[in-house]
Amino acid sequence: MLAFALSLGASLGLQPLFWRIEPDVAGLAVWLLLTAASAAVPAVAYAPITGAFGRRPVAWDSDADEHRFSAPASPRQGVVLVISGWLAARLIPVERVPNQDRARIAQLGWVTTVFLLIAALLLIDIMLRSVTNRPDITLSPGALTLRRRVRRVEIRWEELVPGGPPRPAKRNPATIDLLRPAPAPARPSRRLSLPAAGLHIDSAFLAYTIRWYLEHPDRRCRIGDPAELKEIQRGFAADDAASP
Repeated sequence: MLAFALSLGASLGLQPLFWRIEPDVAGLAVWLLLTAASAAVPAVAYAPITGAFGRRPVAWDSDADEHRFSAPASPRQGVVLVISGWLAARLIPVERVPNQDRARIAQLGWVTTVFLLIAALLLIDIMLRSVTNRPDITLSPGALTLRRRVRRVEIRWEELVPGGPPRPAKRNPATIDLLRPAPAPARPSRRLSLPAAGLHIDSAFLAYTIRWYLEHPDRRCRIGDPAELKEIQRGFAADDAASP
């Protein structure tokens, strides 16, 4: 919302100041820099506060009472929302008031109405995304649960093929694929893609944890226990050190 307000404020309040700068190219250059700053300032302020671009944690949020491990949505998505708010403001057409050094929302009839409606819908989407804070993932003794923006997927451990998912080929890929048994012998296994890039957890550690509980079903009852988390972290550290 701050990016939206700064961007729209720059268009309506500050842009007229640069119409007086000569030559016009200089005024345009300063205006473009200011426009970029209206997006960069909120994004740069947000990133260090939330650690959006720091190393993703090799850890789960533990809940011993509920017997679950969970990982929230990545704070990097907040930067995307900042840029989206800035773009929403840029969709609103602005024009110069005739014979004056003032700006106003362009008087283009139904065209202006359409752009205002699109900007409003985009803002509503941004607010909903910031409130829901999805995707997130939860592990429990009985299942793995993935919550996306509009739906919730629960997969019981028995529905997944043991031995996977493999260690990602690169650090923090966009997705991690889980395999479900083939519905028929002649058909391939079904894939379920986890949005790893959207989760605030190291992707290799995420894959290791799921693989650990697929290969050690007797330990699923310990999910949520801080001591169990430390055991998984030790196992992952050894596996990470042995990987090329």
